[in-house]
Amino acid sequence: MRRSLAVLLTALLAWAIAPLPGSPASASCVGPQVDGTRIVLTHEGVQTVTGQYFHDGCDDEGKPCKPGCGCQDDDAESPSTDVELRITQLGRSWTLGSTDADEDGRVTWTFGLPAGVHPGPARLLAEGASPVEVRIR
Repeated sequence: MRRSLAVLLTALLAWAIAPLPGSPASASCVGPQVDGTRIVLTHEGVQTVTGQYFHDGCDDEGKPCKPGCGCQDDDAESPSTDVELRITQLGRSWTLGSTDADEDGRVTWTFGLPAGVHPGPARLLAEGASPVEVRIR
């Protein structure tokens, strides 16, 4: 009985002090997104919608590649250009505008709603981003 207890204690001790296997690190870039979850748009005046993470490339390591280092910064992020925003409703689609992202990947679209957009639910679509449900009043 003492021998099995000693074997059990040795096994538990070995398990407790053994190094844990390292999990492979996986990094990913955040994809573009339109800001807001409960967006309400109206036909009155000018509307503004913003978004973030609109950039090309993926600097997921956060290490800059300095000139003369002999490295290539293939993952460098550059702001997206001509990012189009569209609205869809009842099988129809309208372009609301396009804009360039700033150096931080932020975009701002300013627009008036087209006359054919009616009160009720609709969706905003920005290039590379998931659709966003909106309400038209």
